[in-house]
Amino acid sequence: MAYRNFGGAYHHLGRETFLAPVEWKKGEWPVVNGGQPIDTLMHVATPAPQLPRQAVTHAADWLYMQNPIRANYQRHGDGFRLQASEGTLTNNQQPTFLGRRQESSVFSVETEIDTDSLDFGCKAGLTVYQINDGHMEVSVVKYMTGTVAIVMNYTVKSLLGEEMADSGHPGKVRLRISSDGNKYRFEYACRDESWQLLCEHDCTLLSTEVVGGFTGAIVGMYAEGEGAADFSYFNYVEE
Repeated sequence: MAYRNFGGAYHHLGRETFLAPVEWKKGEWPVVNGGQPIDTLMHVATPAPQLPRQAVTHAADWLYMQNPIRANYQRHGDGFRLQASEGTLTNNQQPTFLGRRQESSVFSVETEIDTDSLDFGCKAGLTVYQINDGHMEVSVVKYMTGTVAIVMNYTVKSLLGEEMADSGHPGKVRLRISSDGNKYRFEYACRDESWQLLCEHDCTLLSTEVVGGFTGAIVGMYAEGEGAADFSYFNYVEE
């Protein structure tokens, strides 16, 4: 078991299984990689067959946080309806969260929320989460006036931040978090319009070395506050 560094001596994907060549002569101790250091890319004389990398467009193994309140999770058409609760990603008291592990440094995760059916007082969107005081979100919030704001929040230990875009009355809003291994990008698209970049932040901010945690970042849908949110789909794609 080991981990990959990104942006220097930082890691945010957790521990992974690595393969390395081993020579084990009869009557001797095994020698790994000729006694040389192990790298993330290993060259061997007879490599195992390589399977083509495929896009992962759904979550095979859903993750919750703590003991989930099952009534807060429902299938809704091809997507999901998440009931918000008082538990938040930060206070860590059974938050409404459904997602999967980030398994690649280069990925994108996307969803769509119908803001017409979004309840007032509900904040819902996508998060990349390392620990309860180390996470980042892009979400939608509906006001009593019926207007909707698209918000990016981050919590990095005691450092809190927010960036906002006013989208008016957008109907369905697509949200996306993507990464090239060095930065997380937070984007949104209203109706059938093109993607708009809200902001981007270094992946190192959610690394074990900065915020703690050791099992790696997870990405998923969440809902906080009151009411419910309808997510049309959840697509996770590795590149």
